[in-house]
Amino acid sequence: MAVAPHTYAEHPRDITTTGVGYEQTPEGEAGLAIALRLAARHGATVRALTVVSPVSGWAPMVIGASETVAAAATAATDRLASLDGVEGRVASGVPGEELAAFAGEVDLLVIGSRGYGPVRRLMLGSTSQHLAHSGRCPPLVLPPPCGCAQHR
Repeated sequence: MAVAPHTYAEHPRDITTTGVGYEQTPEGEAGLAIALRLAARHGATVRALTVVSPVSGWAPMVIGASETVAAAATAATDRLASLDGVEGRVASGVPGEELAAFAGEVDLLVIGSRGYGPVRRLMLGSTSQHLAHSGRCPPLVLPPPCGCAQHR
């Protein structure tokens, strides 16, 4: 599902940079594949952002938080560097906020959906919903890949 910001029709722009919120998950891999295909179709570059969150679930990681975040950031940087044709970077923070800021740097942002369903989304929040309301660029939200029913 693609959602264009309400002012997009007034100021359309070519897709020269395709962004992707990337994690090494089935959803992240599906998003990357779509971003690469769209970029090839439009002659665009691909930029990926991985967000390392210092908050896990409901409670912050207290013991060893800085070491855990640093290790996760290093691993994410290495993964992004191994992706062909992708300019990647890692940010630390709240995923919805970091991806909304990243959306201001790209023409289209592709993200995967975990498909939590309405009850879990209410409790956990929704990154895609946050991005749809940020209005910086159209987000393309992919449904969970086939076989990911465990996320519902």
